[in-house]
Amino acid sequence: MRDRPTMSNEFRELLKHVGSGSHTSRALTRAEAAAATRMMLTQTATPAQIGAFMIAHRIKRPTAEELAGTLDAYEARGPTLPAIAPDSAYSRRALVLSCPYDGRSRTAPVTPVTALVLMAAGVPVVASDRGLEGLAVDQPLAALRANRLDDYLDGISKLFDQPQLRQAIARQARQLVESHFTWEQIGSQYEQILLG
Repeated sequence: MRDRPTMSNEFRELLKHVGSGSHTSRALTRAEAAAATRMMLTQTATPAQIGAFMIAHRIKRPTAEELAGTLDAYEARGPTLPAIAPDSAYSRRALVLSCPYDGRSRTAPVTPVTALVLMAAGVPVVASDRGLEGLAVDQPLAALRANRLDDYLDGISKLFDQPQLRQAIARQARQLVESHFTWEQIGSQYEQILLG
């Protein structure tokens, strides 16, 4: 007979907080969220506890404080990536953002807005089709599309290795924003909708 993993009593208490139903559950503090994440990463909690916690937490929806606690645990336990050529001219020119899509239709699609803000600032963008949804970035090339990890690595490498491409994309992106997304143009489109 196989030994069953021993349930963590400390984790059980945290699970009760997030998984006791809509009327009695409560958000975890930052420290509690960090502790829960640490126990999951170190497998102090059993697989059954971890699964129950993840499902309950997703249904409850994590708070900003809980997410901060999770990041605290990752930062304390996880590996860090070394800087890419920290003394090179590129060390301050790379900005990598990720916006997970959780499958909920009520989640605001902030990635296209983030892409627009970066494009307006003249920062070259590498993003997925979903992240560039509604933006005409292909002709002329105003951003690089990436829908798989290899595409992201390739696009980011191109921006580092080809300064002319990086500058051209940044310039085209800024022009796209200036020609299609100014307050005057958006206001005019909105006015047309209102006036029918």
